[in-house]
Amino acid sequence: MHVSGQLFDSAFETRIGGTPAGPDEVFPDWTPLDRFGLVVTEPLGGLSAALLLQLAIARFYTHRPERRDSSPVYPEIYLFHVGGPHGDFSSFDFWPPRKEVRVPAGQPRALLEAVNAHGITRLALPLGEPGEVGADGELGAGSSTWAEQASALERLLSCFLYSADGHVSDGDVRLSSTDPRVRENIADTLDPMPGVLAVRARAASGRPPAQAGPSAVADGLRWADMVDRRADEIPQPARDRAVATHAARLHAQPDRLVEVYRRITAEEALARIAGLR
Repeated sequence: MHVSGQLFDSAFETRIGGTPAGPDEVFPDWTPLDRFGLVVTEPLGGLSAALLLQLAIARFYTHRPERRDSSPVYPEIYLFHVGGPHGDFSSFDFWPPRKEVRVPAGQPRALLEAVNAHGITRLALPLGEPGEVGADGELGAGSSTWAEQASALERLLSCFLYSADGHVSDGDVRLSSTDPRVRENIADTLDPMPGVLAVRARAASGRPPAQAGPSAVADGLRWADMVDRRADEIPQPARDRAVATHAARLHAQPDRLVEVYRRITAEEALARIAGLR
């Protein structure tokens, strides 16, 4: 659970509508029981919302600091692979593996059910065309015409749209960071094998895991084995494109990573879920 000692509110600069803001304005009324969900529809697509994800992780620890050390807990973050899997994101501490949830493509209702089943309160979705909601739409065709939608509407407190290039053109939330630590998990997701080799080498030397919490050597080896098994999940051309996209973002501002999102209502989030095919 390395993110507990890696990510802090101070690493992020926030603007909302062009005005400086704080993390409480990005995620208003955050509580220790909040859960962040990230929907991904293309290979390694979640990296385009890496700052929002990592700010949510920082919030998780800020509101209960003992989670970092004296009562260690992995962050309550969930990644929904729609039509995937779309790559291993465990470098961001989506752990245990159940926190990466696979949802079939072309079944928006299955995604809504997964979001509800995992108690998501803050949700990030990729840009896309909205679909039809209500009793006559896809989301109302399940066991109830309205129950799943009502559950989400009551619980979702913050919803965002993100773009594949990291910048929603009409976005109102701008996150940026010059802290090199916010880039570490992105780099490790793009190329996870160096981390796997490091964990195995450390285990072979008999040294304890280099992480916070009570993890045993066996825990690190299980993680390394899982990442190794998923190494070919993304075809190399798709991984190369993701690497190039991220390199272009860094080239634009070498010392600062910037992402822009659009806040949407819970009702709009349901329409976006309905439109995911």
